[in-house]
Amino acid sequence: MHKLITFILLIILMSIASCEKVLDEKIEYWDTKVVLHGYLYPNQKVKVYLHESKLHELEGDEEYISPFKSLTEAEVELYEEGRFVSKLQYVTDSIFYYPFDIHQDACFISQDFKPKSGRKYSIKVITEEHPLVEATTHIPEPTAILSLTSERILKKIDSRLFESNRCVLTFEDNPNQDDYYGFDAKKAPGGSENHVSFQPQDPGIEYPPLFRDHLIINDAYNLILDGGFGGSYMPGDIDTIYATLQLLTVTRDHYLYHKSLLESERRDNLPYLQDIHLPITEPTQIYTNVKNGLGLFTGIAYDADTVQTIFYHHTNPVNQMP
Repeated sequence: MHKLITFILLIILMSIASCEKVLDEKIEYWDTKVVLHGYLYPNQKVKVYLHESKLHELEGDEEYISPFKSLTEAEVELYEEGRFVSKLQYVTDSIFYYPFDIHQDACFISQDFKPKSGRKYSIKVITEEHPLVEATTHIPEPTAILSLTSERILKKIDSRLFESNRCVLTFEDNPNQDDYYGFDAKKAPGGSENHVSFQPQDPGIEYPPLFRDHLIINDAYNLILDGGFGGSYMPGDIDTIYATLQLLTVTRDHYLYHKSLLESERRDNLPYLQDIHLPITEPTQIYTNVKNGLGLFTGIAYDADTVQTIFYHHTNPVNQMP
């Protein structure tokens, strides 16, 4: 099978080489688009981040900041149920934003207005060099956490038993509508600085931390999450960490956008594509709900609860623990 794939790739590369033509003229980028990322949370100021899709090169001794050009000269208007409610103001101390924590873009903030769950919002971005950019979303009603439990369990890794931590988050789904969920872990107020991450144990969750309600057969659903520590942190003999688990209720646009990002990342990591860059490879289309632009404008609601997680040092098997 590997020989067949290698043979096919050689044929393709030879075909490309035979069609090669040297162009004397400099190839310019295609028309740029406004890239918008706005995540609306109930009772929090609206933050929207803007940049151009065109890559640009930094000249001279400029330090590397971002491969994208921030859009600072823009008028950003926010509407609630079709009624103008706020003109977002540009702030110079742009912050990192999810999910692209490597980019630092122009941030526009609503100074006084805070959106609410159950309402529809739209945004307009007006610039001199681009068409009018528009997007519409809503903030879902939060889904309540019915219960949250935590216990230590035994997990077999390479035929050896280790103690881990399992949380079960129970919530009730509305069977009369399509819902989209997610989960997130935060440091509990006053808790340890060590970050705890959770992995879902339901194989039906294809795009963690997001999932659809098609997994839920009964009204109540038990979201089973096994906890671990992020980064290079190594727990001591026994560490008790308090973490806050959030149950997110997100929009369909939110789910489809992040699903496409994850599919793109997974595709790039396929074994037969590693270290091979073919110009005829079909790209993964990234979902967007932004008219005349790219990115995502979405609403997120959440309920949260705090859970105690107790870990033994994860490099020690059970039979070596006191």
